[in-house]
Amino acid sequence: MGGIAAEMEQLLPSVLSVFSGYRPEVDRDGTSGLRQPEFRFFTEGSPGSGDYDWADALAAFRPPPLFEPEKLNWIHALGAGVEDFVSRLQGVAGKDRPMLTRTTSVFGPIIAEYCLGHILADMQNHRIYARQQQHRQWKQHSPCRLADSRIFILGAGDIGSGIASVFTGMGCRVRGLARTPGARKGFVSVYTPEDLRSGSPHAEELGEVLARADIVINILPHTGETEGFMDEEFVSRLEGALFINAGRGSVIREDLLLQALNAGKIRRAVLDVFPKEPLQLQSPLWNREDVVITPHVAGLTGAEDALRVLFQRLEAVSRGDIREYVVDIPRGY
Repeated sequence: MGGIAAEMEQLLPSVLSVFSGYRPEVDRDGTSGLRQPEFRFFTEGSPGSGDYDWADALAAFRPPPLFEPEKLNWIHALGAGVEDFVSRLQGVAGKDRPMLTRTTSVFGPIIAEYCLGHILADMQNHRIYARQQQHRQWKQHSPCRLADSRIFILGAGDIGSGIASVFTGMGCRVRGLARTPGARKGFVSVYTPEDLRSGSPHAEELGEVLARADIVINILPHTGETEGFMDEEFVSRLEGALFINAGRGSVIREDLLLQALNAGKIRRAVLDVFPKEPLQLQSPLWNREDVVITPHVAGLTGAEDALRVLFQRLEAVSRGDIREYVVDIPRGY
């Protein structure tokens, strides 16, 4: 694939999506082999119906304006989020529904750097010093240390483990929450949503973990199960944590977030995602000193990373080893 890779590199960073077709066809379960693929590139506009007739697969950040998934065997999401594809594919009959895979492995370190930057800025009092500089004030403030900080991550999958490993390497104690139990790389311990329920064996322990958390990081995707996951009961267990939302804005209602900030349950919020984007101009979040707003850039996918993962998925298809990357459409992730 060297020649194709070189051709794609020459198009970077202008390529926003790649439409790929190859022979022989890939079975919808990803088990068959793969020979040299052929590519058609679309830097703007949309593939036409004839392109869908020709192709076996689509690789894109989001569904194009003209989207005919029933003609495809495989769709690969170049970004971290897959909800736009999932919502469109849920309406496609099972026998006509193509396999959907997602980009993984690259986002853990990227989002970890985003979180690290904001955490250090908070601990080292950057905003205070910036304000003092405007008024020509010379006053020292004691910084906090990152080492031994207690971090809780909502989402302990591939991305969460990548983030946890970075902070564990810096001496932090990282715990997290995942849909299923089991040890995860980078985590001291991992809990499940069932552990939040009163009366569960780990409810009291998890309550103490949340109360002592210095930092809470959300990277949960948007699904029916995660919408509103940080509800009143969850927020009530926090005791002044720094909250970073780099997952999806739907995890917590804006009014509840504002209440948590006012009550000190959340000391400061770094928000990269919102239920509706861009964030509405009338939102009170814009004017708060205890809120940092960024425009959905925590896991911004570089074209090089996206294409590298695409080629890894092509190789996985050729080995018949693609199942671990396949999205569960009914579940939404």
